[in-house]
Amino acid sequence: MHQDDEIDLFELFAELYRGKWLIISAILVALACGGSYAIVKEKSHVTTYKSIITYSPKTLPLFIDAEKAVSDFGSLFYSQSAFEAWKVVNAESRISYSDISPTQIVDSVELSNEPKMISPQTSEFILKTADLGLLDDYYSYLTSLNDLITKRYVTRAGEEKRYIEKRFKDFWAFDEALENKVLIFMRHLTEVRKLDRYVELVESGAKVFSIRHPTPPVVTSPAPKTNLILVLSFVLGGFIGAASVLLRNAIRRRSETS
Repeated sequence: MHQDDEIDLFELFAELYRGKWLIISAILVALACGGSYAIVKEKSHVTTYKSIITYSPKTLPLFIDAEKAVSDFGSLFYSQSAFEAWKVVNAESRISYSDISPTQIVDSVELSNEPKMISPQTSEFILKTADLGLLDDYYSYLTSLNDLITKRYVTRAGEEKRYIEKRFKDFWAFDEALENKVLIFMRHLTEVRKLDRYVELVESGAKVFSIRHPTPPVVTSPAPKTNLILVLSFVLGGFIGAASVLLRNAIRRRSETS
């Protein structure tokens, strides 16, 4: 039995050797097809990258919650006046206001600028570029917006405080029970203290948002693996060629015995 197996194996290799030109032809055809496919894919392929800038509310006044702050920040991002004020100071930046949109092409690089909310407390900007200069520009722009929104909230905190203090002036003239007056007075006094505390935090350097530096760009669409395509083409061509040789010989033997 073992001897018969060896004989059959030798015959198999002999048949493949006799059909070597068919196998070689199949391999060459497969390599030509695989190589052509790889060349076309390489020429049409554009490697894309992804970098993320994450920001989340950090120091908020009592009249603004996290979702409102994130919404205000997103609206400010698309403000033309805010961008132009930043551009005056950063004239060398390659970003223009027309680039501040959900998807734009800057220097042949796609930038997806639409804020994406991860949670009510955290959002992110996705930048599809490996240009570190552009990443720095966008980080600088977001940082300037953080300063701007912080100033706006401080101004509003002052307005809220003045409004509460105005109500204190004629407070005791209200025809209410003393107990209610004391409770209302203490609540308003607490609000004033919170507003003062917020202003103090900002004056000491606190910002509305904590903005992280852009993450290192990572490839999101790698180039086609040409070497792997050629190896697979070679293997596939050899398999098809060998199968064709064996099938041809099997048909020939059947016709001879019939």
